[in-house]
Order: sequence, then structure tokens, then C-alpha cells
Amino acid sequence: MHRFTKGLIVSGAIIGVGVLLHRYTVPSEEAFIKSLPEEVRERLSAQQDEQRRRKQALMDHLAKNAASDRPAWEVLTTVDGAAKDSRQPPT
Repeated sequence: MHRFTKGLIVSGAIIGVGVLLHRYTVPSEEAFIKSLPEEVRERLSAQQDEQRRRKQALMDHLAKNAASDRPAWEVLTTVDGAAKDSRQPPT
């Protein structure tokens, strides 16, 4: 029992040291972004805006299909609006 308790204490100490090292050495996301050059921040912002736009388009598409009375396997349009026939094998 003594070895088990000692092992728990040592394991907890190792994990605690790791958590503290992580907390004090890894910058927050905001601090990291502020440390980047201006052109990289602009590119990152543009990518985030594009990703947000794509996610919103996907959510709008899913909401439209969820409101439909057709079964899920009959919904054949993709997010970009192009028709896709899932019954045909890809060529």
C-alpha cells in the first residue's frame, strides 16, 4: 500500500509540473497571433474569414435539407449548389 501511495504522489507531482510548465511557457492564441508579422496576420485573418464563410454555407445547406420532407438519401445537391447523382459510380 505504501508503494501505491508513493506512486500516486510522484505521478501527481510529475503531472502537476507538466501542467505548470505548459501554462507558463506556451503563449495564448492571442499573444501568438500578435507576435506574428503583419502580412501573416492578414493572411491568417483572411483564411479564418473564408473558413467561417464555408462553415456558414454548410450549416445553411444542412438546415435547408433538414427542413425538407425528402429522405436524406434523396438529397442530391452539394453545398456549392451543383447537382450530384450518388447512384452513378465515379468515373
